Amino acid sequence: MPAPLAFRAGSGQQDLMPAGLAEHMRICASALGWRRKEVITMPPPHAYIPGRSIVFAPQGSAPPAVRMEAFKAVLEGVPTGAYDDKVITWLCSLDDPTAKTVASLMWRCRETGL
Repeated sequence: MPAPLAFRAGSGQQDLMPAGLAEHMRICASALGWRRKEVITMPPPHAYIPGRSIVFAPQGSAPPAVRMEAFKAVLEGVPTGAYDDKVITWLCSLDDPTAKTVASLMWRCRETGL
């Protein structure tokens, strides 16, 4: 009989890992000295942008104008060309969780110096 699936608290979705495997992986990683390091030191430049790693699709919805403000805030000081602007406009037209995730990735890359 296969191992029971673990439930992720509050998500309403089943994990794809057998129960206990995630905890076992955490213990092994800790024993090997692996640490997850959060590098974000400043809050994101716009309230729309999640400031931490994203595990599940972000909730909520914002109009494209708010998304554009967020992308402009994240790219402040970065020179952009006509095609860059076209791609940013396209990103703003995507679904909200995708736009939030991309903006958050861009912000976290800037914070780490990439």
